[in-house]
Amino acid sequence: MGESEQVIGLCPLCKRDGQILRESHFIPAALYPTKKQMPKARFSTLDVVYTEPHDEVKEYLLCGDCEQRFSRNGESDTLLWISSKAKVFKLRDQINGVKPFEQHHELSRYRASDIGISPEKFAYFAVSVIWRAAIHRWHLRNGVLSTQFDLGEHAERIRRYLMGEEPFPKDILAVVVIVSSDQEGREVWGIPTQFQEAGCQNFRFVCRGVTFRVALGRTIDQMVRDGCCVETGLIFYGDLSHKVRKDFDLIFNDPVSPEKSARGLE
Repeated sequence: MGESEQVIGLCPLCKRDGQILRESHFIPAALYPTKKQMPKARFSTLDVVYTEPHDEVKEYLLCGDCEQRFSRNGESDTLLWISSKAKVFKLRDQINGVKPFEQHHELSRYRASDIGISPEKFAYFAVSVIWRAAIHRWHLRNGVLSTQFDLGEHAERIRRYLMGEEPFPKDILAVVVIVSSDQEGREVWGIPTQFQEAGCQNFRFVCRGVTFRVALGRTIDQMVRDGCCVETGLIFYGDLSHKVRKDFDLIFNDPVSPEKSARGLE
């Protein structure tokens, strides 16, 4: 792009005006499937299913410094473990090599330190994706716009946390990380959804074998807080195939074309 074509504007993260804005990804490029993976890759928004290749969702949004900030503080480290372009599911293989902190029938808990991952960076990555969904409506396929989330009174604190101006705000945030041992979860990926549960706002997205749940509010249920990876240093691991198939029944039971799915939102 030539200098005359540069997009200049306000970066919504650092709040600096007159910045050269970069093409920012909604969902990181490393999570998009390779050509070989394309037939099995399933992109979903829970109610809209794309069973064909999906163009990368990206728009001019952040300045170069903030793009690097997102990468440095969480995205790069997280994607090393879950990138779809890796030949193996590194995170799952690493978990299988250590003993669980707590073993249960469906979901066991593991110390992040035993696995060799940073729960703080996984949490930062999850919150950064939710924040992107809150400050912008992204252009998806066939002219469909993403739903813009509402962070309410906590929006500024979330921004300050992402900027590194305050630590993880544990009084209003809890991030739960669940790793799938099954293949179904590895095939599904998509943008987050917002819902009300456990006395607070919740945001969730499935990301190549990892489910991220972000709880937001001053009245987060204690059970959710006890699962927060930042507070406990623990993540969950187990077979989620039944839940993935239930949540994404459009994908596994009655797949439809992208055109038909997109029309459902009109």
